[in-house]
Amino acid sequence: MRWARTNCSLSLILLLALLSACTERKRRTSSYSSPADPARPDRTAALRKYAQVDGALKRKDYDLAIALLDEAIRLGPDDAEAYRVRAFAHHGKRAFAKAIADYDECISLNPTGAANYADRAVVYCDMRQYDKATADCDQAIRLDPKSGTAYWGRGRAYHDKGEDDNAIADYDRAIRLEPRRAVFYARRAQAYGALGENRKAIDDLGQAIRLEPNRPFLYEYRAAAYRAVGEPAKAAGDEQRAQELKK
Repeated sequence: MRWARTNCSLSLILLLALLSACTERKRRTSSYSSPADPARPDRTAALRKYAQVDGALKRKDYDLAIALLDEAIRLGPDDAEAYRVRAFAHHGKRAFAKAIADYDECISLNPTGAANYADRAVVYCDMRQYDKATADCDQAIRLDPKSGTAYWGRGRAYHDKGEDDNAIADYDRAIRLEPRRAVFYARRAQAYGALGENRKAIDDLGQAIRLEPNRPFLYEYRAAAYRAVGEPAKAAGDEQRAQELKK
């Protein structure tokens, strides 16, 4: 049994995006670690503003994060990372055009940062502009051939276009490069499910759960795969565990 792409395209993609967003938020905010500069009080003030952004993003208070970053950018208009994180906050609000504009500015300030292109590609995927997403991931891979995120992003673009064999090949590369990213396994499971390869999907979801055991949607997704292969008892167990985690 194949999982219908239309059935999972909204709810599942949003759930997978949540897992990815949490991981990317940690990566992005932790990378913004430049020390305060006594000779640059504007830079020091910007960093103080930025230090509050992580808490706002954790609470999904994107409006507050954007307001803080607006001020940080006013104080440090040449700071590429501030534009990138503000783009992430706009993306969280599904304000895609604003997110793209901030990624464009980020890239103009830091054109050799591979992650900037990979991040912009995710927004293009949400906008269904898959050719632009693929082009951005291609550029990210050229700049950093060891970027698992770039292969993951291109894999998502392929999957969303219905090219699941190509998607799986890119997810394979992403996993080889970064084998502890649960979202990579979850995305590959989605592609396997679209091809009707439910046993492989179950295996990948099992690995994702080992890496991120407190994500209820992973159990719900695996439950669907278990039902597809005719194992309702295991499906019921995963559904029960998902409900427990939601309490």
